[in-house]
Amino acid sequence: MLSGAAAIRRRLLLTQSQDVGEVCTMLPLRRVPAVLTFQENHDEVEHEMARRGVVMRRVIERDWREHPRTASALAAYVAEGRHIVIAGKVPIKPVIVDRRAALLPLDPEREGEPVALLVHRTGLLTALGSLIE
Repeated sequence: MLSGAAAIRRRLLLTQSQDVGEVCTMLPLRRVPAVLTFQENHDEVEHEMARRGVVMRRVIERDWREHPRTASALAAYVAEGRHIVIAGKVPIKPVIVDRRAALLPLDPEREGEPVALLVHRTGLLTALGSLIE
């Protein structure tokens, strides 16, 4: 279990910077502060992952396309070869790395410091992978 934005951000950046082949994420439309924004992650990590040949797949909630900055970033991601799927509703915001580990927010609407669960090879990880598919 990770507690606090700094700890979650550190683990997310570390996980993505390691030798990985695929990173899958889901992005619901929520108005809570992000630990790491789309743009920050793109600037800090995703260019390097793309250079290493990491496959990046995202499932995003349809309403994100209504936000000009996000729509622009999504167009850039697709141009860079990322896989983006648009869904009507996205229930949670996991980050799944190589189908062997995931970061999962425990209560995305919680006030105060965020809490996330680092999930390893379990049925929960299998279920998260199924949601991506």
